[in-house]
Amino acid sequence: MRRNRKFSLSPTALVLLIVLMLLCSIGVGFAQNQEKVIVISEKVGEVIDVEEREKFQLFVAFKGFKSAVFLQLPDGSYVAEITYEEDGEEKKTRLPQTEKSIESFRNYLENYSEHKAKLQGGTIIKGTLRIPDSSYIQILTTQDGSTLIGRIVEIGESEIQFESNLGKIAIPISKIIEIKEIPVSSMKEGKYWFPNPNSTRLYFAPTGRSLKKGEGYFADYYLFFTMLAVGVTDNITLSGGMSILPTDNFVEHNIFFFTPKVGLIQRDNGALSVGALMVKLPSFEDSDAASVGILYSIGTLGGPDRSITAGLGYGYVDWDLADKPMFMVGGESRVSRRVALVTENWMFPGVDQPLLISYGMRFFGKGLSVDLAFINVL
Repeated sequence: MRRNRKFSLSPTALVLLIVLMLLCSIGVGFAQNQEKVIVISEKVGEVIDVEEREKFQLFVAFKGFKSAVFLQLPDGSYVAEITYEEDGEEKKTRLPQTEKSIESFRNYLENYSEHKAKLQGGTIIKGTLRIPDSSYIQILTTQDGSTLIGRIVEIGESEIQFESNLGKIAIPISKIIEIKEIPVSSMKEGKYWFPNPNSTRLYFAPTGRSLKKGEGYFADYYLFFTMLAVGVTDNITLSGGMSILPTDNFVEHNIFFFTPKVGLIQRDNGALSVGALMVKLPSFEDSDAASVGILYSIGTLGGPDRSITAGLGYGYVDWDLADKPMFMVGGESRVSRRVALVTENWMFPGVDQPLLISYGMRFFGKGLSVDLAFINVL
């Protein structure tokens, strides 16, 4: 399930946050000024040698293997540094790792006897064993948790030929546990850019894209406003949420909302959807609960990493529609593997300050995003 968290801060709180981030970054800089060796298991220690490699069947794709060590780099990322011999020359290469892949290595070693027994009963590969066309790259995972990025170029009875930046290597089919295909565009400067985990929303407004069937995420706005979204089909997304303000009457004094969205057009380079935001406001002694919301259409042009979104919607109070629509124009541009620039701008006809401008940054991983936004009312 995808998860994202969003924050909008007052100027004073924002200054304090920036100071805190600077202090943290200084602390991180002093703490991580060198590469750190990681011991993934006491069974192999700091350095995996040839004997351990043969015993546990690690890094089977490397002929001429001599040693391997896992490192945490100064920027917090992980690599497996492999030393091997090729054409009489000692070479080194580094394979990018994640916390998940390192944990896979650890589990593999700690439960090696169990893994070995399972493999003797036959190999099951998650994914498709095939030669891809030129528009796709494959991420291949072996039993020991190794991850290789490249393409299968030949499939034999018992092994495949896999071509990567290391050259062409032979890998036994029995050692493969997963093959994942990704578009070539997901590879930038030799690194895999995982999919944008928050491509269906800007800050508050949705984009024209829908969640895929079975996908979902949990969002938390300003700590006290929560939302859950689920893709019912590839074209229908249902979302709902509520405020969790501590009151003496939780149901009557909190906000509840429901946001269905239907995707009319869903393509790689563009999407168009219609939907609604339906909100039940709190009721107090001097007022009844009101039903407010927006009926909208929204379109997005561009890919998941760089796009422009525009839409319009009619607000309503107790289903009495406004005479004029409100407009929204925004966009997102991914500037690095984990950072994107986001803007979302609204125009509200018939009010004293009709423009709301927002801009900021989105920080994300594979399943989590955090937004830092600046908001101006003109």
